[in-house]
Amino acid sequence: MVDINLYKIFYTVATTGNISKASEILFTGQPSVSKSIKKLESELKVNLFTRNSRGVRLTEEGKILFEHIASAMDTINTGELAIKKVVDKDSGQIKIGISATLYKYFLLPYIKQFLTEFKNFSVEIIDNSTSYITLDLITEEKVDIGIVSKPFTLQDVEFVSIGLIEEIFIAEKNFICAYDNFDNLQDFFNQNTFIFLEKGNITRDYNERFLKQIGITVKPDIVTSNMDFIIDLVKVGVGFGIVFKEVVKEDLESKKLIELDFIQPIPKREIGIVCKKNKQKSIALQEFINYYKNIYDYRHNIR
Repeated sequence: MVDINLYKIFYTVATTGNISKASEILFTGQPSVSKSIKKLESELKVNLFTRNSRGVRLTEEGKILFEHIASAMDTINTGELAIKKVVDKDSGQIKIGISATLYKYFLLPYIKQFLTEFKNFSVEIIDNSTSYITLDLITEEKVDIGIVSKPFTLQDVEFVSIGLIEEIFIAEKNFICAYDNFDNLQDFFNQNTFIFLEKGNITRDYNERFLKQIGITVKPDIVTSNMDFIIDLVKVGVGFGIVFKEVVKEDLESKKLIELDFIQPIPKREIGIVCKKNKQKSIALQEFINYYKNIYDYRHNIR
């Protein structure tokens, strides 16, 4: 197979029509350029140039080759320009998988600032009902990254922690008068409407494991795929549920909602960015990760 560098030299000589000018562009000596042209002609078994008083010009065979090489060089130059733009942070594309809840509270508030800073980056957001679906899309390389709560296992993905999340049990302020009406926590869960996320969700699995550890068997009365639905149902007094504390902060401060603090606190856990393990990150992707790591610096963890 012909050395591709010979084609580059051929292209430069053909476009300048002069070996001396070509050698200046290529930062090499005229003898080296002439030798390379002769080698290419020998490889292809044709004469590519004829000499004249002004320099060189293409033979008919040389013109045929030039048409193809010029197209290839244009493609290469376009590729180099595209890479330069990415390196200079002038362009880049990121495909993100995320659930509706995490999108609303952990992506949406900051994405505008990111796109303002990186004006020519493009972002595609894929709405996934659960974090497990996001993880599947990561391993299948259908999305570049996902924003999820930390998975129980990290077999095929790399997890970059960006902060902590805290979950609490909430109810409408008049939902219960006093915990003393119940003999134990299991009794409380049995006699009140418990609203929970659907199965197949990392958050559901995490909280179900926690409840099991404190001796509660979970039999939710209402299940949903969206935490906003839990909040809405709790607000109208349908039942109680588990939500991210940060997202109901104002409702807690205004006493529209109350935290059921007689239930043992749920341990905080990590939220972060996942990408496929051992896959080279694009510059755009690394910039996105760095940006969100700064946003969720541990000094500003959700409490």
